[in-house]
Amino acid sequence: NPQTLSEYLEHWLQAAAKPRLREYTYHQYRKQLERYVTPILGQSRLEKITPLQIQGLYGQMLDRGLSARTVRLTHAIFRNALKQAVRWRMLRVNPADAVDLPKQQTREMRALSQDEAQRFLEAIECDPYRVLLATLLGTGMRPSEAGGLKWSDVDLIGRRLHVRRTATKVGGRWTFNPPKTAKGKRQIDLPDGLVALLADHVRDGELVFTNFSGEPFSQRTVLDYHFRPALERAGIEGSMRLYDLRH
Repeated sequence: NPQTLSEYLEHWLQAAAKPRLREYTYHQYRKQLERYVTPILGQSRLEKITPLQIQGLYGQMLDRGLSARTVRLTHAIFRNALKQAVRWRMLRVNPADAVDLPKQQTREMRALSQDEAQRFLEAIECDPYRVLLATLLGTGMRPSEAGGLKWSDVDLIGRRLHVRRTATKVGGRWTFNPPKTAKGKRQIDLPDGLVALLADHVRDGELVFTNFSGEPFSQRTVLDYHFRPALERAGIEGSMRLYDLRH
């Protein structure tokens, strides 16, 4: 039966994507398709979609100032969806296979030098998120792993902690999942200074790092209102993400 692309993508999301993806990834796939693909191509018939139309869609995205990374991510999801249509014998070939993608600018990895790390620690001395930021710097944990860290994972006597889960916000509520790979679950030795900071930080509640209402912290809030101002106070130039404290 003839279907619009919109109808097909909805069917694909429910029947093929949802059962095999983590909830967070599934919502990301849906958001990406609804934001970029269906507004432009949604009303076209599935079997009539051409490589030229898809190329045009990506061109429009770049013209709107979206990054090559966003285009490539959208393409990966869209191509996957159309690949399933070939498997289900709704298409003979996948039109997304014949499209050129924009080159992705490789992002320079920014790591703090020893001296910068020292200045950064001084700059966060009075910050309410001081212990979180010092932990990200001292352990190489990802922000989502720090968000999922519980006091039961922290052994102050043995001077180590265990990474067992990540915290992610999906559709307005927090979900906790094990790390994606087996290597993600790991034990990290704690430097002396961090053991002392964490010991002072001990409080009621399961989670080690929360916002003021006891929920997992918002990475965006910490980045914009705590991390970046601290970099500025420390005189550290260049753009950095919270994630870069790992390096």
